[in-house]
Amino acid sequence: MFHSSKKLLYSLLFSLVFLSQWAEAHTPKIVGLMQVRNEEMFIEQCLRALSLYVDAIVVLEDASEDHTLEILQQLRKELPIERIIIHDQSSWQVRDERYNRQALLDAGRAIEGTHFIMIDADEMFTAECATNNWLRNKILALEPGQIMTFPMMHVWNSVDLYRDDKKCHPLMPRWSVNSVLCDDGVCNYNENRSGVTGIVHVSRCPQNRVCSAENSTIAIQDINRGMIHFKCANTDNIVVKRVWYMCLEFIRACAAAKDPIDSAKIINKCYDGHIYNGMFPTMEEMILKEVPKGWYKGYAFFDKKAFTAFNQYRKDEVLLWFDTYGLDFFKLLNIWDVDWVVEYKNGQVNEKI
Repeated sequence: MFHSSKKLLYSLLFSLVFLSQWAEAHTPKIVGLMQVRNEEMFIEQCLRALSLYVDAIVVLEDASEDHTLEILQQLRKELPIERIIIHDQSSWQVRDERYNRQALLDAGRAIEGTHFIMIDADEMFTAECATNNWLRNKILALEPGQIMTFPMMHVWNSVDLYRDDKKCHPLMPRWSVNSVLCDDGVCNYNENRSGVTGIVHVSRCPQNRVCSAENSTIAIQDINRGMIHFKCANTDNIVVKRVWYMCLEFIRACAAAKDPIDSAKIINKCYDGHIYNGMFPTMEEMILKEVPKGWYKGYAFFDKKAFTAFNQYRKDEVLLWFDTYGLDFFKLLNIWDVDWVVEYKNGQVNEKI
């Protein structure tokens, strides 16, 4: 017992010394980490906002088929985009999101980043976070291993209204997003797995963090200093995104020799349940509020139209999968009540007739 306690004490002391030496050896540098694929509509908006809070940006360009890469290369001339990781083939098809997040973290460390903002291409901090360098100061005050969480606000079918009901309130724990990390030099994504197949929806904060601070998580509880999520700015996009995720998960599960019946049951439960539960409640349950003016004020570049346009590429990709695998391949998935899926199915039947 004595030797065990002594060994644990030495291990703890080593960790504390390591963290202290690592922090002293690195000049603070905030780096934004973002993975993108076919994000030409709003990538410029989100990167311009992100650039207000960071010293550098690393982008993983995941084999986009639109003009995303060209936009990135143009923005690199005026924004602090230090590195663009370019994939010739999408990780959605051949690897997993965990690989992407680790690649971004490795690249951020390679350019001597000490603090990281992990953010998606359809997200943006409220503009009030930039007032008096509020967010930067908060980030730089973190100790190695600490993370910072923010409320996530879902704008709904416009950028001027957001959800504030019992299923989609910004301050609900389920909508708290881990977006900022003060690096400890050792945390990683090796054990990050989530979602149905472990391929998509990988948690954005790396695991195995070493933190000597009393509180390893700093939680911001102010919707005026939070993360705006634009995935529902056009609700047609979220309908398509749900079908896209379900088909992708099923394709990857079958490719991994998983039982298709069991996989379909898990996928249906997941996407009809906790991931999209609350996204489409009845009108009686939904409460919409006007977005506070401060969320966008100060973002002179902000263009509402960029976020409310329909994103065609995911729908096209689903239709391509229908052609490639056949409709019968996806028959177990709960996607056959979606209008454009029904239309495609009826069109296929009519062609056979």
